[in-house]
Amino acid sequence: MGQTEEATTTPNRSTQDSAMMICYRECLTNLEKFNGNEETKAVQFINNIERIGRMIKANDEILHCMCISKLDGEAKRWYENNTSLIEWETLKSSLLDRFTSSDSTSRTFEQLKQRKQQPNESITSYYDDVIKLCHDYDPGMSQKLIISWLENGINESLKIPIKRQMKTFIETARTTQAFLKIAKDEEELQ
Repeated sequence: MGQTEEATTTPNRSTQDSAMMICYRECLTNLEKFNGNEETKAVQFINNIERIGRMIKANDEILHCMCISKLDGEAKRWYENNTSLIEWETLKSSLLDRFTSSDSTSRTFEQLKQRKQQPNESITSYYDDVIKLCHDYDPGMSQKLIISWLENGINESLKIPIKRQMKTFIETARTTQAFLKIAKDEEELQ
């Protein structure tokens, strides 16, 4: 009875894979097509493709296919004139080069530099906003640099206790998730 009971309560690998594929299809179906008209959406579009890809552990070939299947309008015409972009990383950087401007990047960088936690703003709200700005500015930004941006604008009363606790972790354990947990704990104590 122990084995039968265990088999019915633990989903097997094929059931998990099927559920994952259903989730993947839903996400991809609901992903808005990218037409190239709004430059802020280019970064968001790429981030969404990669997020869906991580869900199913997609390789670069699948990311490439997902991306081109969701191009529309000007973006689709651009790709049709650049079909030599067969590698995901090349397509991604070319798409971002074509559909974002340095002005947009500069604006995001300025927002990031000026972003400070407001007096009545929760740490979670501040964290989410800084993470979004970091990913908008540089989708491949390192954890270390993101943590630096988070520390830069956090409420002064939280800054030193958070930095002190983060320094106790080994380098690989200093993640944005660790930062958030420490910050929430410190915020609760104040």
